[in-house]
Amino acid sequence: MIELVSQHQEIPEAFLSKTPYIREVLLLPALANRSEKIIAGLACLMCEVGQAAPALVAEGGGQALALTDGLLRCVAFTSEDWEIAESTLQFWCSLAHFILGIDVKTAKRNVVRELFVPVFSSLLDALLFRAQMDTDSDGAPCIPEGLTQFRMNLEELLIDICLLLGAPAYINKLFSGGWDFSSQTIPWKEVEVRMYALSMVADTILQDESSFDFSIIMHFVNILSSRTPVELNGSLFLVYKSFGDVIGSYSKWLSSSQSNIKPLLLFCASGISKSISSNACSLALRKLCEDAPSFIHEPQNLEILFWISEGMNKGNLQLEDEEEIISAITHALSSVSEKELKKSSLARLLCSSYSAVEKIIDIDRDQSLRQNPAAYTQSLDLAVRGLYRMSALFHHLATSVTSGLVDDDIIIVLLGILWPLLEKLFRSSHMENVNLSAAVCRSLSSAMHSCGHHFHILLPKVMECLSANFLLFQRHDCFLRTAANVIEEFGHKEEYGALCVRTFETLSSASSISALNSSYTCDQEPDLVEAYTYFTSMFIRCCQKEAIVASSSLLELSFQKAAICSTAMHRGAALAAMSYMSCA
Repeated sequence: MIELVSQHQEIPEAFLSKTPYIREVLLLPALANRSEKIIAGLACLMCEVGQAAPALVAEGGGQALALTDGLLRCVAFTSEDWEIAESTLQFWCSLAHFILGIDVKTAKRNVVRELFVPVFSSLLDALLFRAQMDTDSDGAPCIPEGLTQFRMNLEELLIDICLLLGAPAYINKLFSGGWDFSSQTIPWKEVEVRMYALSMVADTILQDESSFDFSIIMHFVNILSSRTPVELNGSLFLVYKSFGDVIGSYSKWLSSSQSNIKPLLLFCASGISKSISSNACSLALRKLCEDAPSFIHEPQNLEILFWISEGMNKGNLQLEDEEEIISAITHALSSVSEKELKKSSLARLLCSSYSAVEKIIDIDRDQSLRQNPAAYTQSLDLAVRGLYRMSALFHHLATSVTSGLVDDDIIIVLLGILWPLLEKLFRSSHMENVNLSAAVCRSLSSAMHSCGHHFHILLPKVMECLSANFLLFQRHDCFLRTAANVIEEFGHKEEYGALCVRTFETLSSASSISALNSSYTCDQEPDLVEAYTYFTSMFIRCCQKEAIVASSSLLELSFQKAAICSTAMHRGAALAAMSYMSCA
């Protein structure tokens, strides 16, 4: 029957005439009896009828309104999942698109729009009700997978509703909860879903030329940012996530008032502390640092940023979130106008990650600390995180250096803090840990790219450390890749030709490289093959002719190895080898 409705134009009109009967005789009793299968089938049928003939529905007759009323009831119907409500979304989108697509110059659009504004207003209420946080088996607030998927599928429809109602009416609808801010029983579920609905239509709202009063958001931000850690239960952190999305989306408006900056930063600091809301709040922090740099530079606000950065030593965030936070703070500090304050602030930010890395170095001095494997593993993890944060700082500084925001003096100071720490790590036994060695190499590469010519004085030591560590830990391909990055950056300069050749000779002497003489070995060590061919490719592309001639025998041998590796079963290794052969 549903297929017939879709394929034959005359059938929708016939079915539409029967909608009042279907609604009264079939749907309403099914809703009263909670007969989910019947409700789902009727909802699907009515949606197909409506989608097949949106023009008939848009005429707004009694039959059409009976159809929309029936589907509104289906959306609002509560069940263990969201399949029934979700099955109606395409109908509502098609109807909204039809109404919005009516020629704007005709009076018909305004008439139809006025007729259906109450319908879509009621639809928004029903969607907000169904999209509220659920509770798990223990009664704790949660957003299960089904609800997450339902919310993801709502974005297009919420945008359509916003366009139909108009941005001011949409926002007024969301903010019309009548919440009592003096009460201790704020309905956080209702607040959270409305913030979610606000963040979903951010682009549409921002494009509207109307002015909006977002003071209610700041009321909630002040309430949330003043909560103690004990008060921040699971429910509130879900609320933090939605508010974080809103702050990130509307940061330009919210940060336009200087008085808002401190509570917004405190809010982000609280939300970052829990995994549920850390990503949304770290992105919100980045947007605030980008959109309100002059206000961020107030001493009290800078202290909040340092407090946030120092709190990351606990290691309870995702690495991606930590990097986002450090990049945001680096962006804010790089635009500080007073040079000495900028220098000391960036140095302080770098040092906030220093202690975690320094602790792992101290273990070399006191071997008894290794006797506790759990504590040692935790120390390694915190050190890796600290190094990734340092890498994020230098990575972001590269842009600031290019734009002239950060001058040479500051770069030299920061490099003077970082390199001694990395050198100690390179010479420590901890480099056998693959995660730590990768983090060290990443920090080194980021520092090299941002420091530019200031890095040249360290090149002999850097290449020595990379070569020595590769000979010690030959499965750690990060040393090869980082050496290749150094050659890419400095290999074109004649004065470093001899250094590049020595590095090539040392790396090629490794037994793991010598063993790359069969496709079987290449299949066993694909990462090593890719790193080795990447290094040799950079050597050929970036080094002076004299260096290439001096290494001709090594290059010939590397070409032979690449020919062997190109026959490997491992796709990545074979492609890397063939890529090298094409440039050789």
